[in-house]
Amino acid sequence: MLNKNLLKSCIVLCWLLIFSWNARAEENYYIDNKRVLLYKIINFWYDCLEEESQLLCQSPIRCKSKGRTQVRYDSVDKALTLEIRDGFAGLLSIFNPPDSCSGPSAFVCTFLNPKYFGSGGSVVHQDKSLGIRQIEFLKINSNQATQIRAMATDITGVLEGRIGGLMNGRIALHPCGDFIKGCQAQAQNQYPITLQLFNSITNETLATYSINPKH
Repeated sequence: MLNKNLLKSCIVLCWLLIFSWNARAEENYYIDNKRVLLYKIINFWYDCLEEESQLLCQSPIRCKSKGRTQVRYDSVDKALTLEIRDGFAGLLSIFNPPDSCSGPSAFVCTFLNPKYFGSGGSVVHQDKSLGIRQIEFLKINSNQATQIRAMATDITGVLEGRIGGLMNGRIALHPCGDFIKGCQAQAQNQYPITLQLFNSITNETLATYSINPKH
């Protein structure tokens, strides 16, 4: 029988090779740093044999999105919102379903680039069906808003975590919930989940976020 890691690598590499033409997609997913079409991986996991059901568990997974951001600015409230067209990371379940178990409940902003955001704050809003839909920035003046609007098409988002199980049409980054295929070794563990925004032209980090576990 194939070694577990070898079999997992073969599965991911097959999708990578077969669908390599899709490299210019606006949103891409990676498992173990290999680009994949995630819906194909999800379909595989639904139909795989029992002995294969743990192959993807705890693997690092990343979603990268570029050029899908629109900027909205409210000059009265001094609030700037990044609207992510069709949502971001919609094939991932980021937060535990309510009352399922202790786990992630919200992103916390850990860094804001003062060059663009001053001393303001930031909040990430998630849409249940579309993933991350809006990222809001507070205390933004008109000059800052102009700067951010000018780089809108270059703003890139990267979400990273580890695979915790298969839910209904999505791969979970959290350790428990109503799983179709769960990860046995992750049942009691919460792995870090991070979100980074950066300018793909200048490589400047704009903002970073991490999960705030629910206690």
